[in-house]
Amino acid sequence: MSAPHSTHRAGKTPAGISPRTCALIPTHGSPGVPHSVWLPPRDAVRAPAVAGSALPVWALERACAQFAPSGGPAAVLHPPGPGHAERTARATDAAPAWLAAAPAVDLADTGRARLALALVLADPTPGTRAASELLPGFFAEIRAALRPGALLLVHTHPAHTKDGMHDPAGELLRAARTAGLAYLQHLVLVHHPLTAVAPHRAHRLAPGGPAHRRVHSDLYALTDANGTSR
Repeated sequence: MSAPHSTHRAGKTPAGISPRTCALIPTHGSPGVPHSVWLPPRDAVRAPAVAGSALPVWALERACAQFAPSGGPAAVLHPPGPGHAERTARATDAAPAWLAAAPAVDLADTGRARLALALVLADPTPGTRAASELLPGFFAEIRAALRPGALLLVHTHPAHTKDGMHDPAGELLRAARTAGLAYLQHLVLVHHPLTAVAPHRAHRLAPGGPAHRRVHSDLYALTDANGTSR
């Protein structure tokens, strides 16, 4: 897939949605929205596709094949916020060749090309959060750049913070809905083969050791709520 990854400029925040509609957007879970569970194929590349994200290579390849089967331009973006000094997604050594070779372009330029797919990597960064006030404008720019019928995929996952567990999904989905995007599907990405999950055994963690192994992350599919791009 010939697909440039992209930086973006701050856009204007569109008119908000009604409080009643906003209240229907869940903070936890996705009631009323179809769910799918994606398991890693045998011999899949489970390494992250992009530095700083938990999105596995196999999941990125499947998403491109399923949601943009005819190919075309794509954007792989970080949301605005202090966690990303550079908003250009940097491919890892395990990333697909098209992502590793793609030049960084401005989102406003991709809007003229009409994106076949957009992917936002919103993995939480320890100690920081996305700039909430900039998210609706950010998503509005992506919406304007999508081809009619094209999808935006948002990848994220819960993370432990000093204040407890933080799941950015609710905030991201509310901002996307404010920008005129419709929430279509929740994809649960299982990171390890089910056979690799060992039976639970009580044990004492070594000092400073990891509290858990990441089992899954989440991919949310959205599209223009009006059915056509601006």
